[in-house]
Amino acid sequence: MISKKEQLLNQPWQQQRYMKHKNKVKTAVALIDHSPPLQYQHVKDKSKKLQAERERISLINTENVRLLQKLTEIMQGKRMPDLWTEPRPNFLGRVKLFKTSSNDRDEDGNKKLGKDIEKQNNNKITCPRCNKRAK
Repeated sequence: MISKKEQLLNQPWQQQRYMKHKNKVKTAVALIDHSPPLQYQHVKDKSKKLQAERERISLINTENVRLLQKLTEIMQGKRMPDLWTEPRPNFLGRVKLFKTSSNDRDEDGNKKLGKDIEKQNNNKITCPRCNKRAK
């Protein structure tokens, strides 16, 4: 047990020590750095990737301009008439070759069918499958 006299002598020292401690607690800072690391611009931007993207976009733009020029030429040019001077080929019967002759019209002036022209020209069918059908 401390007597009253000793307590009165020690109190100013204790008070001073307590104030120093309080001051240290107020001014204390963290010792661990938890802030994000520095970001360097040359690492963040990736300039090579940006350059490749710019080149790709410029290539697409030049191709688009070429395509647009071709389309304008097509639109400004005269269209070909959709006239058949000879009968259209029958692509469903893919065996025979389509040949026309000067005698492809009958007496009335109408175009003859492909079979009539074939009979008239005496074309020989060389396909074995068609020879079986013809017999």
